[in-house]
Amino acid sequence: MFIKMKVSSLAFVLIAATSISSAKNYQGVIEDIIESDSRNQGVEVTLESKRNDLWFCVKSLEDFVGPMDVFRVFLQSAGRLKEESFDSVKLCYGNAEKFSLPGTQYSVMGKQLETQNIMYTIRTFPKKLALPTGSPAFEKHRGGVLYEMKWQMRDFKSMNEQWYLVDVIEAREAKKDAMRPKTFAPDEEVF
Repeated sequence: MFIKMKVSSLAFVLIAATSISSAKNYQGVIEDIIESDSRNQGVEVTLESKRNDLWFCVKSLEDFVGPMDVFRVFLQSAGRLKEESFDSVKLCYGNAEKFSLPGTQYSVMGKQLETQNIMYTIRTFPKKLALPTGSPAFEKHRGGVLYEMKWQMRDFKSMNEQWYLVDVIEAREAKKDAMRPKTFAPDEEVF
């Protein structure tokens, strides 16, 4: 009995040590990506793993940051983590999951970052996403090249709005409203 307990305790310690040693500081990776490219300044993102999912969460954006800046940071993270294996990559704002990308797609995007046409990556990205419920986030369009491109770019714009833009704009408006005066001087004092 004592030997069984020692063996099971040793096994538990080995499993815990393995999981601790395999943990990586993904936040350090994202901070390095933002620091190493001046175009990424003003993007605040957290990058963490939960179970075998990677969470790419937009926290805040400076006023001069646009959707292409956020997507560039996302692609650069895929490039840095291309050898990692994840079940999925969760796209979130704050801590609220908005979309999910299969981990294999994230890895492929990272491996193709230097060679793939960026416009192709942008256009085809939304159709790879799923909603938190598991259903496809966007439909696949069929038709001529110009028809498909038009709808794919609309989907990319819509994806950014749903992912974080609406929330960012609401937060900025709330901040402006909070700074507005609540009381005003009587007309007699002003005029």
